[in-house]
Amino acid sequence: ALPFLEDYKLPGTFYIVVNNMKSGGLLYMKPNQVEIISGLNHEISSFDHEIGSNGLNRSLFPYYLWFKKEKDIRKSKEVLESLTGKEVKSFAYPYGGRFNKQIIKMVSDAGYKNARTTENHFYGEFPGFNPHRVNPFKISCKVVRKDTTIEDVKSWIITAQGYDLWLILNFHQVVKNPYSLGCTPEFFEEVCKLLNSAHVQVENVSKGFEMFSASTK
Repeated sequence: ALPFLEDYKLPGTFYIVVNNMKSGGLLYMKPNQVEIISGLNHEISSFDHEIGSNGLNRSLFPYYLWFKKEKDIRKSKEVLESLTGKEVKSFAYPYGGRFNKQIIKMVSDAGYKNARTTENHFYGEFPGFNPHRVNPFKISCKVVRKDTTIEDVKSWIITAQGYDLWLILNFHQVVKNPYSLGCTPEFFEEVCKLLNSAHVQVENVSKGFEMFSASTK
């Protein structure tokens, strides 16, 4: 995904599963890739990309006792900040929606400024979008899946523009042969072209939250 974001001058937020950086195989980012994306290598990454945390052990997180969840949330932030030299503001709940008030407090107490979920907390007519004054620890998104069409993405952009909502596009995987929650590089580039042609302002999650929450209606 990164080469397309760079080509089309679009910033993004990359949520990292920390322990998978060394042991997660080809599907997960390595430490040197995280450094590049965070802007340490400005010859390669020149835009305002953001590194966020998806925890230490994403697959084990739902089964942890509360004190292990707390350690996972806090330690993943510390490791990423040590690696990038930058504050890590954003957290993505492992497995999207598996959180409660206790976990929200853990995320806030660890020093994160926002957290994203795949659950829809702005219900009614616009599930998956975010209104002004959205709860910073219940930020929703639209998940781009294997069966998502470019017309779907167009309709989301039109809705966000028409109703003054904040739209976050969530890409789990960008590969040639994606699983159900992924998409191909060709489709990802289509989306990048669409965002440019629609003349929408694209920001990483932290900056988007800061801008959108400050602009109240």
